[in-house]
Amino acid sequence: MQKRVIKAFRDKETLKHYAKGDLYVSDDMERITFLLNEGYLEKVKIVIENTEEEVNEDAIEHVGGGYYILPNGEKVKGKKKAHQRWGEINAK
Repeated sequence: MQKRVIKAFRDKETLKHYAKGDLYVSDDMERITFLLNEGYLEKVKIVIENTEEEVNEDAIEHVGGGYYILPNGEKVKGKKKAHQRWGEINAK
């Protein structure tokens, strides 16, 4: 496994120096976990998207002045009302 170094350190096992931006490569998950928890290696967040609701909400476009255009072309004032209206349309 390889992780990006975000804080310079010297590996106590190999005595090799790692600078910020280097790749740390190891198969020792215990060592990688330790370095992650101590803030030496970059943690990667995994985001799962593409749920039907998220895609539909992203389709609502803000056009200024508090107005939103729904994907069906309907114009609604207020973000909350726009999302409510889009939910009503999708429920049909």
